[in-house]
Amino acid sequence: QGWEMRIIAKNSAAAADALTLDVAGGSDVIIDATGATIGNASAGVTLVTGKIYTVIHISSTQYMAIVLN
Repeated sequence: QGWEMRIIAKNSAAAADALTLDVAGGSDVIIDATGATIGNASAGVTLVTGKIYTVIHISSTQYMAIVLN
Protein backbone atom coordinates (compact mmCIF):
# COMPACT_ATOMS: atom_id res chain seq x y z
CA GLN A 1 0.00 0.00 0.00
CA GLY A 2 1.26 3.48 -0.87
CA TRP A 3 3.51 2.52 -3.78
CA GLU A 4 3.29 4.14 -7.21
CA MET A 5 4.47 3.10 -10.67
CA ARG A 6 4.65 4.73 -14.10
CA ILE A 7 3.71 2.80 -17.25
CA ILE A 8 4.47 3.98 -20.78
CA ALA A 9 2.36 1.97 -23.22
CA LYS A 10 3.87 1.40 -26.65
CA ASN A 11 3.71 -1.18 -29.42
CA SER A 12 6.42 -3.75 -29.79
CA ALA A 13 8.14 -4.25 -33.13
CA ALA A 14 6.12 -7.44 -33.55
CA ALA A 15 2.83 -5.59 -32.89
CA ALA A 16 2.06 -7.83 -29.93
CA ASP A 17 -1.27 -8.01 -28.16
CA ALA A 18 -2.44 -4.94 -26.28
CA LEU A 19 -0.93 -4.32 -22.86
CA THR A 20 -3.43 -4.96 -20.07
CA LEU A 21 -3.25 -3.76 -16.48
CA ASP A 22 -4.72 -6.46 -14.27
CA VAL A 23 -4.95 -7.30 -10.56
CA ALA A 24 -4.70 -10.73 -8.95
CA GLY A 25 -6.88 -10.65 -5.83
CA GLY A 26 -10.51 -11.68 -6.14
CA SER A 27 -11.73 -8.48 -4.47
CA ASP A 28 -9.06 -6.17 -5.91
CA VAL A 29 -10.26 -3.39 -8.22
CA ILE A 30 -8.69 -0.73 -10.42
CA ILE A 31 -10.38 2.67 -10.17
CA ASP A 32 -10.08 5.92 -12.09
CA ALA A 33 -9.51 9.38 -10.60
CA THR A 34 -13.25 9.75 -9.86
CA GLY A 35 -13.35 6.50 -7.87
CA ALA A 36 -15.25 4.59 -10.55
CA THR A 37 -14.26 0.95 -11.04
CA ILE A 38 -12.56 0.43 -14.41
CA GLY A 39 -11.05 -3.05 -13.93
CA ASN A 40 -10.74 -6.03 -11.62
CA ALA A 41 -9.17 -9.49 -11.41
CA SER A 42 -11.29 -10.91 -14.24
CA ALA A 43 -11.43 -7.82 -16.47
CA GLY A 44 -8.28 -5.73 -16.53
CA VAL A 45 -7.81 -2.32 -18.14
CA THR A 46 -6.43 -2.19 -21.70
CA LEU A 47 -3.70 0.42 -21.91
CA VAL A 48 -3.73 2.60 -25.01
CA THR A 49 -0.57 2.83 -27.11
CA GLY A 50 1.14 6.19 -26.75
CA LYS A 51 -0.38 6.94 -23.35
CA ILE A 52 1.46 7.31 -20.05
CA TYR A 53 -0.17 5.97 -16.89
CA THR A 54 0.46 6.34 -13.19
CA VAL A 55 -0.84 3.51 -11.02
CA ILE A 56 -1.09 4.09 -7.27
CA HIS A 57 -1.85 1.37 -4.69
CA ILE A 58 -4.26 3.34 -2.50
CA SER A 59 -5.66 0.61 -0.23
CA SER A 60 -5.28 -3.10 0.35
CA THR A 61 -7.68 -3.87 -2.52
CA GLN A 62 -7.73 -0.70 -4.66
CA TYR A 63 -5.38 0.58 -7.35
CA MET A 64 -5.92 3.97 -8.97
CA ALA A 65 -4.95 4.29 -12.65
CA ILE A 66 -4.52 7.80 -14.04
CA VAL A 67 -3.83 8.68 -17.68
CA LEU A 68 -1.26 11.49 -17.78
CA ASN A 69 -1.47 12.56 -21.44
